[in-house]
Amino acid sequence: MKAPSPLKISLIVAALLISLQPIEGYAWEYAGLEFFGSSQLTRSEIEKMLHLGRGSGIERMEKAKERLEQKIEKLKLFANIQIVTADSDRAYVSVDLIEVGDDMIPTRKLPNPHHVTTRSEKPELILTRLNARLDELTATGRDWKTIYKGGIKLYSDEPANQLVEEIRRFAPTMKPDWLAVVANDPDPDRRIQAIELLNWSGDSVDTCYRLIGAIDDSNYRVRGAATRFIFDRLDLLPHDFPFEDLMHALCRQIRRPSHEDRVKSAYLMFAILSRKPLLTGMASECAGKQVDIYAEKSVIPTLRSIAERLKTKFSQPAPVKRTNLAPPPSSGF
Repeated sequence: MKAPSPLKISLIVAALLISLQPIEGYAWEYAGLEFFGSSQLTRSEIEKMLHLGRGSGIERMEKAKERLEQKIEKLKLFANIQIVTADSDRAYVSVDLIEVGDDMIPTRKLPNPHHVTTRSEKPELILTRLNARLDELTATGRDWKTIYKGGIKLYSDEPANQLVEEIRRFAPTMKPDWLAVVANDPDPDRRIQAIELLNWSGDSVDTCYRLIGAIDDSNYRVRGAATRFIFDRLDLLPHDFPFEDLMHALCRQIRRPSHEDRVKSAYLMFAILSRKPLLTGMASECAGKQVDIYAEKSVIPTLRSIAERLKTKFSQPAPVKRTNLAPPPSSGF
């Protein structure tokens, strides 16, 4: 099976870039509820709590989300609630109630939970300025995009790249600090920020390997950040990278109760199978049931589309390993 074409990869990246939060200045309109069912509340009960009509604006959606969070908290239930945007103007509310069965999907425990002190806080301050610059570009309608060169994240905007260069002065020597934050800091926001800063630390293959464990983090936003980091550098990973370990983590992630988990794991899974088709059987066995559900029931186009593509891949005859080829040289993994 051939590796995905540049066009296919660009389409996948574009889908992943669809925001999970509304962007200022865009005329998003409510297009529906993403809800896969629960023993605790029904779809009609959730819709009644949301009290949103088709075409409601983003401000009303934000207020409805806040009300729903408060109502679910009063019921002493737990939920992941996200506003998911798609296409140019449609937005959805994704609601996942945390069930007892969700505890059966293991998450990693922080081996040494404590506030990790890094040798300098200046990269974090520069990152805040960088994100403010990107927010300003978006809010004023100026297009920008991300560019990856040798695993380093750059931008089409030169002032943003100047800030990146400031971060890169610190990044290589601070990589161990940021990995320690991801592994041990109890604050999920700090873990997410550390993953973002690792975009400029170099040795991306090693970083991808070290972030596999974060795909089992207890926080869905941390899991999403780790999956996205690896996805953006998939073409750099050597043939003997531990893809099986990565696929096992994705098989767990795709079953977790959040839209971010579902869509990011599905896209990375599809991209890996396009490169490593021999893992298709394993992926189909562990994720096939969830993929079928998402392909049939998701109302969000990005998730439904990738689930349908995975379902097609799973339905094809299993690829056969060729044994008459000499193995490529080891990369050290």
